[in-house]
Amino acid sequence: MSRLSRPLSLKNYCLVIVAALLCMAIVGALGAAWSRPLTGDLARLGHLPEVEFGPRQTPPPIPEQWRINSAFAKADVLVIGDSFSIGQIWQSRLQAHGLRTATVHWDLLEACTGAPDFGSHLARLIRESGFKGRQIIIESVERSLEGRMQLSCEPTAAPAAPLQLIKTNALEQQQGVLGWDWVYKALWHTLRLKQQPQDVTFQHTRVVAMVDGCQQFSHRRCEYGLFYRNDFQKPTFEGAPQLAAIDQRLREAGLQPLWLVMPDKSSVYLPAGYGQQHRYVDPWQAIKALPGVHQLDLGPLLREARLTQRDLYLPDDTHLSREGFNLVGEAVWRALTSNNAQPAN
Repeated sequence: MSRLSRPLSLKNYCLVIVAALLCMAIVGALGAAWSRPLTGDLARLGHLPEVEFGPRQTPPPIPEQWRINSAFAKADVLVIGDSFSIGQIWQSRLQAHGLRTATVHWDLLEACTGAPDFGSHLARLIRESGFKGRQIIIESVERSLEGRMQLSCEPTAAPAAPLQLIKTNALEQQQGVLGWDWVYKALWHTLRLKQQPQDVTFQHTRVVAMVDGCQQFSHRRCEYGLFYRNDFQKPTFEGAPQLAAIDQRLREAGLQPLWLVMPDKSSVYLPAGYGQQHRYVDPWQAIKALPGVHQLDLGPLLREARLTQRDLYLPDDTHLSREGFNLVGEAVWRALTSNNAQPAN
């Protein structure tokens, strides 16, 4: 019997197992060092290395004194927003111009009770919060707008609790690599991209080949753009009538709403309706058709800016870069101080 055909002894079997685990540990450690700490949500969700997809430009600083969430009673402008607003980045431009802002998250509004409709519910919460101003900015990312316009109330239930200010978040919060499983998937996905697919989805991240990607992004693999898979699964926007009803209730309460729909990253960098699973309806055009409703249409502004500003949206993230947020903040300032809230270019 040859030595190769003999069964392994317990000692040799253990050595093989230890050697295999050691090799896996070395590969995992090298992979973790190669992929770097995670900062972008699209890199994290898609198991893609920051070293390949992270931005290579240094963002401009934002003075901390411009990232203040004022008390409701002292605020000039109330902001209702989502993840595009919690970092207080675009609001910092309003602070720099002397406007005090208070920001609350949409999640606090989903328990809509004790009112005949969502607009009445929202108006009551705003006044009960102690906000004494008139200007309100209602911000929602494009893919979530339809769902938020479909919120309904239970008139007979107890009224919801008053609004609460969000905590000021760090501008960027680095996250460590999410274990060996993440590292091995990142290695596999990187190898798959070597085959240069035109369009591939890794978990929640869609990777799209872009002819002019390196003119618009700074990451190493700039021939590819990263996009959130949910951008392509958003429901058809049919909530314009509900938006108009909310707007009317707020105006009846003496408030002046400005609607700020943040474009999905895919809406700025890809052709309209690209890869959509449902019929695409431009929400800005639908809102523009509503008489008396004021919005800031960011679509033209951001689509034009991406041609001259690299990393307008972060290459490894769903959100704008600091430069992009500053651009939005200045556009909001102009809209608030002009008689016409339609697009500020």
